[in-house]
Amino acid sequence: MKTRREFLRSWRNVAMAGGAAGFTRLGRMSAMAQSSSTYRALVCVFLFGGNDNNNTIVPMSAYSDYQNSRRSLAIPQGSLLPVNASGGRVFGLHPRLTGLGALYNQGRAAAVLNVGMLVRPITKADLRTPGSTPTQLYSHSDQTAQWQAANPMGPAGTGWGGRAADIVQFANSGGISPSVSVNGNPLQLTGQLTRPLGMSPGARFGLDSLGNTAFNNLRDGAMTQLLTFDTGATLVAAASGIQSAGLRNASAINAALEAATPVATPFPNTSLGRQLAQVARVVKVRAGLGMNRQIFFCGMGGFDNHSNLLPDHDNLLRQVDAAMSAFDQATVELGVQNDVTAFTESEFGRTLDGDPTIGSDHAWGGNHLVVGGAVRGAEAYGRMPTLRLGGARTMRATAVSSFPRFRLTSRRHARAVVWRSRVGFAGGVPQHRQLPHAHPHLPVEAKGLGRRAAMAEYSDGRDPVRSTGVEFRTGTRRTRSCREKAGVRRPASGGIDPAV
Repeated sequence: MKTRREFLRSWRNVAMAGGAAGFTRLGRMSAMAQSSSTYRALVCVFLFGGNDNNNTIVPMSAYSDYQNSRRSLAIPQGSLLPVNASGGRVFGLHPRLTGLGALYNQGRAAAVLNVGMLVRPITKADLRTPGSTPTQLYSHSDQTAQWQAANPMGPAGTGWGGRAADIVQFANSGGISPSVSVNGNPLQLTGQLTRPLGMSPGARFGLDSLGNTAFNNLRDGAMTQLLTFDTGATLVAAASGIQSAGLRNASAINAALEAATPVATPFPNTSLGRQLAQVARVVKVRAGLGMNRQIFFCGMGGFDNHSNLLPDHDNLLRQVDAAMSAFDQATVELGVQNDVTAFTESEFGRTLDGDPTIGSDHAWGGNHLVVGGAVRGAEAYGRMPTLRLGGARTMRATAVSSFPRFRLTSRRHARAVVWRSRVGFAGGVPQHRQLPHAHPHLPVEAKGLGRRAAMAEYSDGRDPVRSTGVEFRTGTRRTRSCREKAGVRRPASGGIDPAV
């Protein structure tokens, strides 16, 4: 028997499905599209609370600096999982990242270093300049919203994933939103023309059963009939239309999921494991739903480790590793291992130094992982700053306890990483045409940089994910993206001072 709260939650998901459908149809009125026969999907795993990046990826060549800075929070060097990168660099992954470490060594995963929200490229000396850093830099809610909106200067009504969905929705034919969240209703998937579908892992989509089949059929029929009544009220009619569309979409999704055979790959029975298992189920029925482009949002909390950092973080990364490794295995089972890219996000990194009883505090730049067959793997993109207290990219702050803390100044722009690594799947729309809509807040520097040059200015100029080169049509203009040969990397661009 379902509770009243669970029943209302199912209605919320129906409304999200209907709203997504309505916005999608609105978008179709403003553009023409040619469907792509090639499937592409992005899967975000958001680590809520601020992942301790300093223990996630460690520079082995500078282990002594890391150990001296982290002291009792440092992981023993012999416990780290060594992985190689270009330029003779060697990094150590957290001991619990065994599965992801194996994927890295197979060339199916890569690291992106020192990522954070940026207003512009910045040095330690610039920190005192007003307006040079994102607003509310160490606030969970503000930085989460900024990461998901790709706007470092405050709140926004849409997210970068939603704006990307605005672009790619026209590659789909099923009338269902390309955005799917299995972790709430995130800003990241809210677009101008699209809204995300909300799904509960392992649950039937739409209205939940109340335990009696005959009663459910009567209820569903009565609700469908009620939604057709003409009340004469414009708002009521609009809401009824959204609910009706939601019920139709829920019915289509449920029919596709129930007709499909289960995904054989075993997933861990954790929150993130169940979320990624649900994503795999939806990916499996993509053809029946008319989906060629999709964006998924997953997440897990617990990363705000102000205390008990070592054991708590150990357990968290164990769950991340097991769930993301299982998902990668599922993509191989489904034959989409080269078409689906998963990646981590987190609102900020953690302080370099800490205390075993206090843990680490809110900081800025962090390290992330990108996983999938399209990834130019076995590589670390960006530059790891020197993990030395008082170094060129560490700034001193005072915690509540007056214990001194050092934060890493972010070097690589989260917006550039999001764009260069993930939104190139947009089905052939050239990046310079996608960029103004999906990332309108990426500034053009006073030195006269164009948007594409500004994008490179915030990164090291290399794309962790290969281009798709799929044709796409909007209106009467037809374009084709540049095809990059697999494994050929762009030369690193300048514009960012190297870490000392």
